[in-house]
Amino acid sequence: SLNFGFCEQLTDAGLAALAGALSSNILKLSLNFGFCEQLTDAGLAALAGALSSNIQELNLKISGCKNLTDAGLAALAGALSSNILKLSLDFFGCKELTDAVRAALEAG
Repeated sequence: SLNFGFCEQLTDAGLAALAGALSSNILKLSLNFGFCEQLTDAGLAALAGALSSNIQELNLKISGCKNLTDAGLAALAGALSSNILKLSLDFFGCKELTDAVRAALEAG
């Protein structure tokens, strides 16, 4: 469990570095990037690309990340494994997201 909430200087490069360090043995992952306003779809896509197919429980808080769009959430949805038993996503206040996110998550 890592909490980066309100780390306003955290960028996509930082998130990509963190994603690259994730172990493939992780079964439960809880990350808080709430109000990290510099994060964009590129950072979320980097995280999505690093998610292990072994993950069974994912809790991701990205509320208030004003630069995230449907494309970032679609990348995340596409990376989710069928092994996920529990999924919690909080994207409250991500004003660029549309109803297309729901369709991407249901399809993912």
